[in-house]
Amino acid sequence: QFKPSFLTYPEELDGIRNIYLETDLGILDILSEAQPAGDFESLKTRAVEIPLYGFQCKVISIENLIKVKETIKRPKDLQNLIKIKKVKDLDNISS
Repeated sequence: QFKPSFLTYPEELDGIRNIYLETDLGILDILSEAQPAGDFESLKTRAVEIPLYGFQCKVISIENLIKVKETIKRPKDLQNLIKIKKVKDLDNISS
């Protein structure tokens, strides 16, 4: 399977809307839009800021993540949706 480096093949990014980066810590999904939650700018306004390895990073809100996973309906997303909703319920209990 061809896994281009963006440093070597930056032209490969033309027209790409979603990127899955394989990292030492797992897969990182980078999306230009996540329907029905909206485009990047819309998601950014509702993002949650979390500390991650010494940096403050914005991530999709749990509410928007649930919307997206419910819409995509891939088996792995539906399976993860159960876990995500449990995390949301735990967060609601502790708030």
